[in-house]
Amino acid sequence: MSFNRENVIWHSETKGWCRGFFAVSWVDPRPDADPEWDVEYDESRFDWVSTGHQSEEQAHRSWNGANPGGYSVETRPVWTERLDKMAADFLASVGRQG
Repeated sequence: MSFNRENVIWHSETKGWCRGFFAVSWVDPRPDADPEWDVEYDESRFDWVSTGHQSEEQAHRSWNGANPGGYSVETRPVWTERLDKMAADFLASVGRQG
């Protein structure tokens, strides 16, 4: 089964390989809307994160839900630092460290 959701895998200098799913910020309220595709994402926060993996493949396999479709990989420090902060914010909000 698949259910598309925007997500990213990145390499953190301090946390190893990580994967995060961007928060869904809007779902089309029409009765005939498709909850998979008629959505928008808030790329400033995550709905789910997994950190501390030794490889990109391990980060990829950390998600046990429906196949989310593709993902992007980010290695540029300016972006990985931002993603690290978003991951830390998410983990703090759910009472976990990563």
